[in-house]
Amino acid sequence: MSIPWRKEYEIGIESIDVQHRKLIATVNTLSDAIAARESDEQVKGILSELDEYVETHFTYEEELFRKCGYAASEDHEAEHETFRKSLVMFHKQNEERMPLITIEMLGYLEGWFLHHVLVSDRGYVDAFRDCGIN
Repeated sequence: MSIPWRKEYEIGIESIDVQHRKLIATVNTLSDAIAARESDEQVKGILSELDEYVETHFTYEEELFRKCGYAASEDHEAEHETFRKSLVMFHKQNEERMPLITIEMLGYLEGWFLHHVLVSDRGYVDAFRDCGIN
């Protein structure tokens, strides 16, 4: 259930595109670990890596929202917060060893990423470019 990187995922802001590639790579590592039936500890480690990088990415975007005066930042940040809460829920469910949680989680991660990058993130491109972010 890996997500292959596609040119259409690029938003044209290089720093963001690099971060998005890293996020996809981490989700793919998680998918591979699950498919290979890696240990709970290994899956947990990858989830932690994903958490850390998601936070790095969201913080970066949110700082640029403020710097560039992005008008829809409140809505965008609400999407980020929903995703953060979902990751917390997946961690909790993983700890409780709920069956099929990893497959559900991968589907959620893929769907969220694709919608967020293909729809939501495109909303700030002009504001970032007007602010000198390329």
